Amino acid sequence: MRSAYALLFAANLVYATSYAVTRLTLDAVPPALLAFAGLVIGAAILVPVARWIEPAAPRPGRGDT
Repeated sequence: MRSAYALLFAANLVYATSYAVTRLTLDAVPPALLAFAGLVIGAAILVPVARWIEPAAPRPGRGDT
């Protein structure tokens, strides 16, 4: 139960600080670049996690249809 509270606190911290960082960053960075940077950072974190959780399926050979 204690780990659930820690995870909830961490999610709240990330969610709350993202708004403040966005407001401060938009003065210097265009919105499209900020959105693209968020996409790249998110993909850089989530793709390795997804590959670790679910290993790649075997590639189909010539006999597979």
